[in-house]
Amino acid sequence: MRKLFEKLRKDLSEFVAQRDDFVAIASCSGNDTVFVLQTLRDLEQASSTDIFLLLADDFRQSGAFVSVAAERLREEHRMVCEALAEQGKEPLPPIPADIFEESRPPHLRLRQAISFARSLLPPDGGHRLIWAMVPQKIADRREYLNLVESFVP
Repeated sequence: MRKLFEKLRKDLSEFVAQRDDFVAIASCSGNDTVFVLQTLRDLEQASSTDIFLLLADDFRQSGAFVSVAAERLREEHRMVCEALAEQGKEPLPPIPADIFEESRPPHLRLRQAISFARSLLPPDGGHRLIWAMVPQKIADRREYLNLVESFVP
């Protein structure tokens, strides 16, 4: 078991460090997602420059899942803006309203949310955005795969 956990940590560390592939897909059971999330949290705590957004909500339907992701982004955005205000700094640019428009296709909203989050990184190139979708349960596997496939080159 320890070797499997070490391999997972090594594989995720290598994925986060590289710049060629922007999507990693891991197949695991609902019980295994805990290990993936914990490993990602460990990597987040070890990094002072990378930004992690970890989404572990259950997946029932694409639109609802993306709406939850957009709300998580809104909450993170709000907290960062409050911290910046406390430091006397300018807030982040506002989140585009289209991300919350539920009539738009979910994959387009998700793509725009990820692009917006990535645009907030400092331009020096030393920062990375790790947007991890690790649902604990997937009610509609085909629909989840369709959403994820829309990001695979």
